[in-house]
Formats: sequence, C-alpha cells, structure tokens
Amino acid sequence: MRPAAPLRLAYRALLTDDPYLRGTALEYLESVLPESIRVPLWPFLEQTDRPRRQPRPSGEVVRELLASQESIVLALAAVRQRATPAEGNPKT
Repeated sequence: MRPAAPLRLAYRALLTDDPYLRGTALEYLESVLPESIRVPLWPFLEQTDRPRRQPRPSGEVVRELLASQESIVLALAAVRQRATPAEGNPKT
C-alpha cells in the first residue's frame, strides 16, 4: 500500500457524519502529522465532544482505518446524496 492511502482515507472519514469514523481518522492524524502541521490544523478538525482516551499504537489505528474503508465510502456517499438536491426538487 502506498503511504498516502491511509491519509486519503482519513480525509474521507473526516467528511462523513459518523463520529466513530471521524474519531478514528482524528486518532490516525494525531499520530502521524508533524506537530508543526497538526497544531494549527487541529482546531478546525477536532470534535470537542469526542472523549479522550489513551493513545493506541499507530499501526493499530492504521489497521482500523483501513478496515473501515468500505464504511467510509458508504458514509461519504450518503453525505453526498443528502447534499445533492433531487431532480425536479431543488433545495432553496
């Protein structure tokens, strides 16, 4: 697997409405992003209602993120479908 694949997957998970997928993506990003990037970016990403827990090894988080790939794709498709007005019924 290319090194950029988990990063792309984490980005897609952040776009979903699923708090579990978002939490896993945030956990992954927290473990891999350099501090100089993570610190200024974090206020835009972190959910304040997300419970804090002990950090897991990054390999475990990557495996969980990759195992969630199908769920991420499905959740993202649902978000896109809700954002797209139905034909003949445009959102105002």
